[in-house]
Amino acid sequence: MPVTQHRLPRTPKKLDQIPGQRGQDEQAIAMILALTAELSIVRARLDTCERLLVEAGVFKPDAIETFTPDAAALAEREQLRTRSIAKILRPLHELAQQDLATVTGVAHKEQTV
Repeated sequence: MPVTQHRLPRTPKKLDQIPGQRGQDEQAIAMILALTAELSIVRARLDTCERLLVEAGVFKPDAIETFTPDAAALAEREQLRTRSIAKILRPLHELAQQDLATVTGVAHKEQTV
């Protein structure tokens, strides 16, 4: 069955509450599970693309391992990586800000990336 026919839910199911678990713990577990599911899909699709490109003669089997990106590509990748990390960690950041506001009585402004 092709990879695209396997549909996973876009949001993970809520986990059973663990006594003493903080909101951050539940958020972290949900994020890890969601990222693991997404990464699994991306890896399977990437593998398919690589195999099809090699089979079609578009590039050699070792082309990906021997590729060296230029400065512009490295900068673009870094910007994408930074934005992705901020997006992925946003729920934990928001919870930490709420906890800090509760403890200090001061709300902090959100920073956008």
